[in-house]
Amino acid sequence: MKVICINAKNRPTDFPKELWLAEQVEIYTVKRVLRMPLQNTFAFDLKERDLSGLKNYDGYDFRRFRPATEEDEKELAEAQRLMEELLTEELVLL
Repeated sequence: MKVICINAKNRPTDFPKELWLAEQVEIYTVKRVLRMPLQNTFAFDLKERDLSGLKNYDGYDFRRFRPATEEDEKELAEAQRLMEELLTEELVLL
C-alpha cells in the first residue's frame, strides 16, 4: 500500500531527524501494519525508513498518513522533474 504523510509535527526529541517524515513530499510504501497495544493504535513499518536500529520505535503512527493517489504521484514526479531542471540550469550557469 502506498501512503503520503499528512502530519509530520511533533517529532519526539529522541527520534533521529534523518528518519523523520516530510509532509506531502514523498510517497511511502507500507511493508506491514503493527498493532501498538500500549498506545491503543496502529503503526506503519515503511519500506523507505529502516527503524530496526531504534530502541523505542517500531513504526509511524498510521494517523499521520493518507492513501497516496495517482495525482500525488504525478505531482511529486513533476516536482522532481522541475528540481532536476533547475539544478541542470544552475550548473550550466556556473
